[in-house]
Amino acid sequence: MGIMNVLGMMQEARDVALSRGHNVKNWDVLGGDCYSLECKDCKMQIMVKEHPLPNEVQLSGEAIAVNCVKPEKKKLSKKT
Repeated sequence: MGIMNVLGMMQEARDVALSRGHNVKNWDVLGGDCYSLECKDCKMQIMVKEHPLPNEVQLSGEAIAVNCVKPEKKKLSKKT
């Protein structure tokens, strides 16, 4: 697999995560052929591997399978 295929897969995975409501920005490089993307709100991730082992998959992660679950904001109560 060439770098162009990986870049296309990364863009498609990012688009899917955004369509599921995730707040994602930039990819992190975890190794020579492994890239990760994390939602800033719910901390779900996507992982892309350029050269997966026979028992691994190229694209994985909760952020492409599940909608974002934003944490509840605590409201401050006014003391009177």
